[in-house]
Amino acid sequence: MTNLRMSPYLYNYRRAIRESLGQVLRQNHVGGLPQGERVEVPLSQKDLLPPPCVVAVSLEDYKGGEGDFIGIVVFHDFGIHRIHVTVLDEAGRRIEGGEAIPCPDDREIWAYLPSVQVPAGRTVTVQVTAVDRMR
Repeated sequence: MTNLRMSPYLYNYRRAIRESLGQVLRQNHVGGLPQGERVEVPLSQKDLLPPPCVVAVSLEDYKGGEGDFIGIVVFHDFGIHRIHVTVLDEAGRRIEGGEAIPCPDDREIWAYLPSVQVPAGRTVTVQVTAVDRMR
């Protein structure tokens, strides 16, 4: 039997996010704007195979330089196959992108090491896409 230990801070964070998201979905609104009617399909794929959850993206050690560090925390019941990271400029154009690598000690923690220097003073968006082993 595998015994998993999760940081109490991460566990509480995941629970708070799950509760907040559940509340938004129950009230069927985002940002105070009502959403259109949704039709729930019984036993839909989302119920059977939930997608991976990107819990956190740490940009504390990313300053836009080569060799910086972008940390990613993901969770999924069936394991993560790969994580793709894309760095975009203010206009949404791709600056760089690539695959993150898993931490050898914890498969829920991944790292991306940027290889392109972002010009000073530029604002970037970091997109993270997790793909599970079921796809």
